[in-house]
Amino acid sequence: MAYTINHYNGTILANITDGTLNTSTTLSLAGRNFVGYGEYLNENQLFLLENFASTGGPANPVAGQLWYNTGTRAISVYTGSSYTALANAEVLANTIGSINTQIQANIDVINTRILANVAVLNANAAAQDTQITNLWANAAVQNSSIATLTANAGVQSQRLDSLDANVTAANAAIALRATTYSPVLTGNPRAPTATVADNSTSIATTAYVMAQDDLRRSYIDTNLLANIGALTSSTTTAIGLRANIANPTFTGTPAAPTAAAGTRTTQIATTDYVMSQDDTQRGYIDTAIAGNVASVTIATNNNLAFKANLASPVFTGTPTAPTPTFGDVSTKLATTTFVSQAITGTNTTWQGSRRYISALAPDNTQGADGDFWFQYQ
Repeated sequence: MAYTINHYNGTILANITDGTLNTSTTLSLAGRNFVGYGEYLNENQLFLLENFASTGGPANPVAGQLWYNTGTRAISVYTGSSYTALANAEVLANTIGSINTQIQANIDVINTRILANVAVLNANAAAQDTQITNLWANAAVQNSSIATLTANAGVQSQRLDSLDANVTAANAAIALRATTYSPVLTGNPRAPTATVADNSTSIATTAYVMAQDDLRRSYIDTNLLANIGALTSSTTTAIGLRANIANPTFTGTPAAPTAAAGTRTTQIATTDYVMSQDDTQRGYIDTAIAGNVASVTIATNNNLAFKANLASPVFTGTPTAPTPTFGDVSTKLATTTFVSQAITGTNTTWQGSRRYISALAPDNTQGADGDFWFQYQ
């Protein structure tokens, strides 16, 4: 069986078949059952230990491989295309000497500047003494001011305590308020009642709803009374020209005056009156519920989007349903629990089954719960 040798990054270096030696890198990689593999293995360990010490770079290097150059006494690393030398002791010694020289030059410059600054500081010292004297005088004034500030601080502390109490009370009051977004109201919420003509997003109170109902009732009653008066007058005049009022018997195609819209009496209702009344009611219903129908339709459509069809529903997620009682034979949905119980014939979990095929009748002494016995003839 061939060995597959991978780089650290997962890429394949080589596939080494049994009994062969791979020399594609500086190390010798032995396949399974290669004769003398121990010598190559030990040499590989030594090469790694001495970092391939030689005057010339090792052959067939791989990226990241180290090489100790015995001529320059420096460690180099292979970058994938060439060796790059790392710092050795001689390079570090030369670098340190150059750094020391530069440091000494910088120290001399700093000392010169320090001496010049000392002279300036000495000149400023006399002026500082005068300023210190003035500061002591100002300190006495400041002490008096501090005493005044301390007294004021006590007053401010009392005010802060009062403010904290007000903030606590305000927070308690805020906790009793509803949020402006999706508020949840409790108790008996109230709001200003909008005007009767208001048609906006203002909250509709029960008083507003009842006022709208009273307005419509008043409109209907006013028109109804006017129409009833006119109808009564015309009916009285027409009675003398018509058939008996009591138990009349009509023939042919009887006709009658069409009552005014909204009439609600024992007056004969013509087909025209019935259709007109139907049109009136339809108009009132359409006007009254047109807005609600739109909002209800949107809400219904939104809700239907989350519902499954009654016919051939398609569920998602992990649908669940009540588990029917054991032995139920109906059109109820069968859950996984019900199926498991039905297979085993008990309410316990089915533990698997075996199958017996025989021309003999089932033998109760064989098998276990959940086994199948198929009897053929």
